[in-house]
Amino acid sequence: MNTFETRFEIGGLTLGNRGAAPILIAETACAHDGSADEAMRLVDASVAAGADMVQLQVFRAAEQVPPGHKLRGLLERIALSDDDWSKVFRHAAGGGKEVMAFVYDIPSLDVALANGVVALKLNSADLLNRPLLSACAESGLPIFLGTGASTLEEIAKSLSCISEHGGRKVILMHGVQDFPTALSDARIDRIRLLRETFGLPVGYGDHTDATLPISRIIDLMAIGLGAQVLEKHITMDRSEGKPDHQAALHPDEWKLYAETVRTAASGLSTSAPVELTEADRRYRRFQKKFAVAARTISKGEAVNDDSVRFLRLEEDGEISAIDFAGMGKVIARRDLAPYEVIRNADLCCADQE
Repeated sequence: MNTFETRFEIGGLTLGNRGAAPILIAETACAHDGSADEAMRLVDASVAAGADMVQLQVFRAAEQVPPGHKLRGLLERIALSDDDWSKVFRHAAGGGKEVMAFVYDIPSLDVALANGVVALKLNSADLLNRPLLSACAESGLPIFLGTGASTLEEIAKSLSCISEHGGRKVILMHGVQDFPTALSDARIDRIRLLRETFGLPVGYGDHTDATLPISRIIDLMAIGLGAQVLEKHITMDRSEGKPDHQAALHPDEWKLYAETVRTAASGLSTSAPVELTEADRRYRRFQKKFAVAARTISKGEAVNDDSVRFLRLEEDGEISAIDFAGMGKVIARRDLAPYEVIRNADLCCADQE
């Protein structure tokens, strides 16, 4: 999978910076219930709640299920027309946030591209949909690839198809929708598995019960597992029972969720683990134990376990107990007072004196 990029731009956002806060996507899904005006309200609510990106879900009912399917009537009722979508996309473009499209078929992809989206999302239902995969790849836009309920072999096939058609920017999105998904079925451990298996950026789309506190916390666990993108449903009012309401947060809940995620993400390291921050250095001075003279030590005197103690200091020390044990026989190069910090320069090997 080495043809793919791991750090790239999505509109004005950068994905892949070490320690950066995750990109937060407000998923409007079908909460508009077939109303373009409601879709625009959802866009405005997403922007006000602090989303980095707003995701609009575009589909054709006839491209999803056959006549007579139990979902056909609902999908036909809530699907927006091309003109309505153009209106919604224009409105969203004026909100100051990046706009992406969750597309389910080629005609819907055409609508999304015509309206200038910065990225595309594909459902795991289309993980092996070669025509749609290739068309999305050829667009050159970043692809958020849904992987829920899919095998690693299926994901690998999908990535090969995308690569074959020139796609270079892919984010693997883990998430299972079960209206709502039980916590035990969320399987967020797959975030690490996907990241380690494919070496690509990974995101998490949560679908746990929005009425439960865990739905605000599980995303923090996802960050710890390496998720760089978080997708959360938004709805104006769950009590109305509109499509996808089960896992959707109200605008005020979404705002608090975003604030919580960003605050938690500020604890992520932005550097390699071996590099100490100023906070680390303050903690070392406060907590670490280093060598001090246990009593008066005269210049030229042998320094051994009986003449040294290891204590917490109010200044930087140098010699730990393990370091001292590895020095062998040493003597003092100068007089040392009781509890004076012993530094490397204060000691030398006995055979050097």
